[in-house]
Parts: sequence; C-alpha cells; structure tokens
Amino acid sequence: MSLTARLRRHWKILVFTACFTPLFLYLGVWQLERSDEKAALMARMNAATEAAPQAYDWASEDRPESFVRLRVRGRFMPASQVLYDNQIYNGRFGYRVFTPFCEPGGENCLLVERGWIAGNADRSKLPSSELLAVPEGVVEITGQADILQAAPLIMENTEADARRAQWPRRVQMMVDPPTLLEGFEDVATLPTVSPVVLPWVLRMAPSSPGALQPFWTPNVMSAEKHTGYALQWFAMAFALFALTVWQIRRSDDELTTRNLEQNHDQ
Repeated sequence: MSLTARLRRHWKILVFTACFTPLFLYLGVWQLERSDEKAALMARMNAATEAAPQAYDWASEDRPESFVRLRVRGRFMPASQVLYDNQIYNGRFGYRVFTPFCEPGGENCLLVERGWIAGNADRSKLPSSELLAVPEGVVEITGQADILQAAPLIMENTEADARRAQWPRRVQMMVDPPTLLEGFEDVATLPTVSPVVLPWVLRMAPSSPGALQPFWTPNVMSAEKHTGYALQWFAMAFALFALTVWQIRRSDDELTTRNLEQNHDQ
C-alpha cells in the first residue's frame, strides 16, 4: 500500500494524534516551568523566614516584597477590625482576625493579620471586644509582608449602609485592604482624619504583642507535584503516539491478511 493510500485510510486517527500529542507535550513543559517557579518561590519564602526582620519605614512608597519579615512601630485601631469568616482550626469554627495598625502620626495604616479566634455557635454573636483586645499605645510588632488574594467581597448584612456601619466587619471573601476598611471608624483617635490604608498586609509573628492563635499557612502546590503532573502529561503523549502506531499497523496487517485470503480463494 502506498503512503498516500495509507494516509487516506488512517487520516482520522492521524489528525487526532497530531492535535493532541503536541498539546500533551506542551502541558508537560508548562508543568515543569511551574515546578521551577514553585521551587524558586519556596526558596524565597524560606530565605525570608530565616532572615532577621527589617525595620519598616512608614514614609516608603514601595510595597515590601512578599514574605519579607518586617519590624513595624505603630498603634492598633481595635474599633475597626475585620473577621474573615468560616475558618476551621482543629475542627472548630472561627475567624481570621485583621486589625488596622497605624503609624504613630496617623497618616498611614496597614492591615495586620493577628491570627485565629474561635467563633460562637450563635451566628448572630460576634467575638467580644475583650477577645479582640489589643495592646494600647505605640508598640512594635514583627511579621511577614504579603498581599491578599482578591475575590468578590461578601458581607453578612444586606444593606450597603449597614455593611459600612457594622464593626467588627465580618466577611466571607478577602479583597484589598483599602476596600476591607471602607468607612474606617478609628479616625477619632488619629491625628489624620483620612489615613491612607496601604495595599498589603502584615501577617503577625506569634511572639508579637496582640498576636492570636497562628493560623495562616502558604497555599502553594509543591514543585514535586508539578513535576509529577508533567510526567503524567509526557506519559499520555507517549501512550497516544504508541497506540496510534499500533492501531495503524494492526489495521494494515488485517487488510493485508484479507487481501491474501481473497486472492487465495480466487
């Protein structure tokens, strides 16, 4: 059988293999690239965790790199706290607590993740001010800089005015800190009427004053898992190619056998 005839006979399986084999190979290469990225990210996270904390300058306009450890001086603003709902710790329902932390002059504020606190079985009751209490006056805290993963903001109250007025503010999804602190009400205790809320958060170290139960852990797929997925894609590409060759040969052999039998009968 000529090559042209074989191509016409097997064009469907050849088109299928020609489309999907490169796709599987591409996905395998992409997973290897993701593996390298995750390995670099984990190395950066580990290096930042082991490094000594740097003193943060409130006057700086640059956002700190993610996971960099910082030392920050300022004051907690306990009247305008944010509670990230439906957080489970050791089988118990609770909240991740975010509290504004402002420079002594009050011109800039950042959102500090203090940790986890247990919730009440009665969903209408939020943690008391005693449970959410923070140190008074100017204190120094340490932690790691990070950004919040943006998502649609869902709050418990249905009316917009009520949402803005209720503190502590209970949310179901996280957004950027300026949005979370919309209607920031601690201005009465600040020299500046409209403080600037910085677009990053500080995940507080457990040793810092005002820290709660540590909760946050990086949600990062390991480099090894990406490598495993890459091997799976490469295996699928090889299997598809091998099955295509086997099917074509099998079909051709069957055709040859039928032709020989017909010739023998004649």
